[in-house]
Amino acid sequence: MKFCIKCGTKLHSEWKFCQTCGFDLKRIKDQELISNREKYFITKEKPDNHVPPHFNIYLKDFSVKGAVDAFAELQREHFKKRRDARKAQGIPVLELGDGDEDGPISIETDDLWLSEAKMQLQFGRLDEALVSVEKALKINPEFIEAWEVKGNIELLKGNYEESIKNYGKALQFNPNNALALSQKATALGMFEKFSDSMIFHDKAFQIDPNSALLWSNKGITLLKWNKLELAIECFNMTIHLEKNNFTAWANKGMALDQLGKHDDAINLIEEALEIFPKDARLLNSKGTFLDHLGRYEEALECYDNALSINPNLEIARSNKLAIKVKMRMGSEGVMKYHEAIKWFEMSSQLILEGNFQEAIKYVDKVLAISQKLEGAWLNKAVALYNMDRLKEAIKCYDKVIEINPKSSAAYSNKGITLESLGMSEEALECYNKAVEINPEEIQGWVNKGAVLFTTKQYNKALNCLNRGLKIEPNNIELNFNKALVFIAQEDFEGAHKLIKKVLELNPIHSLGWYYDGLLYNRLYNYHEAIKSSDIALELNPKESRAYLIKGEALEQLNRFDEALGSYNKALQLQPHFPIVQEYKERLLKKMK
Repeated sequence: MKFCIKCGTKLHSEWKFCQTCGFDLKRIKDQELISNREKYFITKEKPDNHVPPHFNIYLKDFSVKGAVDAFAELQREHFKKRRDARKAQGIPVLELGDGDEDGPISIETDDLWLSEAKMQLQFGRLDEALVSVEKALKINPEFIEAWEVKGNIELLKGNYEESIKNYGKALQFNPNNALALSQKATALGMFEKFSDSMIFHDKAFQIDPNSALLWSNKGITLLKWNKLELAIECFNMTIHLEKNNFTAWANKGMALDQLGKHDDAINLIEEALEIFPKDARLLNSKGTFLDHLGRYEEALECYDNALSINPNLEIARSNKLAIKVKMRMGSEGVMKYHEAIKWFEMSSQLILEGNFQEAIKYVDKVLAISQKLEGAWLNKAVALYNMDRLKEAIKCYDKVIEINPKSSAAYSNKGITLESLGMSEEALECYNKAVEINPEEIQGWVNKGAVLFTTKQYNKALNCLNRGLKIEPNNIELNFNKALVFIAQEDFEGAHKLIKKVLELNPIHSLGWYYDGLLYNRLYNYHEAIKSSDIALELNPKESRAYLIKGEALEQLNRFDEALGSYNKALQLQPHFPIVQEYKERLLKKMK
């Protein structure tokens, strides 16, 4: 008995699509949130100038975290409507699988690249997101949502002029797009063109006067303009329309604090904490406002409470240290401390840009002022790791742990570094400590499961991955890695179900499509293996292993000339690929 993996409906053998949810039963659709553990099936090499997503890089109030569910569901009817419109315009589409009486279902490649951009954006990988959204726009220059997303990326990068141009592009195609008008207004405000900004805010409100997001955006512009009373009115309207709008509460508190209404700001944050009772950022804000009133002991208590909720909230740790410096050393000490923070933030930015040597110079300036800034040691360790100075990186992680024995990030990152040195047992000890400190942190379970997998402790790896899946059942990385364990155990049907789930969650997962092809081969469905390999190659033309899988399937179907072509393409991409060479030689003997 078979059931739809999307909605659970009992299926009939003749169905090509689920009659309840429209799910394509013959082919899920396309590629990639690459598991940070693909290297155990591929390579041990680290990419150049790239900070792995499983490393925590501390910024003032931001850290790059582990995998997230990046996409909304891809609805069949949505694709059918867009397909016909796109074909009429001559826009390329990717045809996948068999359809119903209306013809095959299409996934537009511009949609795929936009989905990739959104996923990268959620990871904080702005440069990669920009590349993906530009590919979407190359395919379809009139893709309004892509122009909006590109504007958002440029806004986050601080490229305000570029963001304004991109929102303008979106508005060329739809002048009544209230969100694009509001976002353009926000970008103009950040660029300090406040009068122009207000014009666009007003245009947005003419279209949609009851949007909480539009009121919040206008409040942000007024806050930047130092029109604090007016900003507060906007945030009040935002909260009226959407009480759970965290940004409005936080920004209203900031505006009140800047007006010198510190008590009002504190009362506001206490009200917000009733809605968001365990939000470390609000506790940090309350501590800041108490600090401004000179109530240092109460502020320290707020920072301690924030750190008990989120031990990796670096801004709270920095603020706590600043108060301690102020209490001990007076104003001169505080000035030095703020100078250290400036260098620290510069080092974080340089790490994200891949300029690791320069980042270390700035970190060393920080450490010359204070040896007790946890984030500085962590940043230095990450920079050293990316320069292959692994033993030095481990010493830095040890310094972090000395300062803060409950830093799960330090233990997790140290474990990754130890793995790179081939010290799996020591890495496992670090991962155990990381999940002991923070059992709700998904990446800890991912890392622990991966090292158990590489040491062939498959049952323990499954237990670990299942623990993570209880917290986040639709985590792509955990499901993907669990599939790899099943493959190692030769449970190909179980692995295939998980790969299908990964592809449903993220239909442009190139490795998912590669393994989909591999598993079809193992399950003797060679025609489907070829289709999946072709999709993997469409998404990643340099995936030599997909040519191997395709060649193997073609060989099994006695399509020897095509199989030989696939093996040759694999060897062109990776000349030293022993298994391909072996298969090629075997095939040539058959062809004699």
